[in-house]
Amino acid sequence: MRLADELAALWLASPVAARPIRRLIAPIPAAKFRTLLVGLEVEPSEPERLSREVERLTGSDQQVFVGPTQGDPVQGNVLRMADGRLALIDWDKAGSHPFGLDAVRMVVGVADPFEAIARLDDRFRSLHHARMATWSHQLAVGMLSILPNWAEQMVPWDRIGAFEAHRKKLARRIHLLERLLLDC
Repeated sequence: MRLADELAALWLASPVAARPIRRLIAPIPAAKFRTLLVGLEVEPSEPERLSREVERLTGSDQQVFVGPTQGDPVQGNVLRMADGRLALIDWDKAGSHPFGLDAVRMVVGVADPFEAIARLDDRFRSLHHARMATWSHQLAVGMLSILPNWAEQMVPWDRIGAFEAHRKKLARRIHLLERLLLDC
């Protein structure tokens, strides 16, 4: 979970803004989300409830942290320096984005994503206010912002016979989305 701490330190040392979710991601109607799930052949445990929550969240005025992000803080893009510090490489996706986008890319590969979320909650507690989305919801916004990319990626995977492996990976991500939105 050191990466969560390092990312939080990087973000907190940068200019941080708060933006309403509905201005960062297009609202996703429940019916459209259910159709997307069917097309991806992914079945969450509570599809109706999840679809309603996605619609509510993407149309909300809750705010998320926005600022400079690396864009792809996965394990393969993190190096441990000789002095013990962590260094991020591969900055081609960097920009000013919701921090939840980097955070979700970080947590999809860890054993306990909720430990990382708890660490982010602790680090950002001083910036939290009543309209601020929880970190679980900020990660959900990050996931929902890249969900169309996942759908587009399934077509080439199908052509090369890797659809099932990637469908399973996507199913794990949708299950995480379900936990982020429905278990909190």
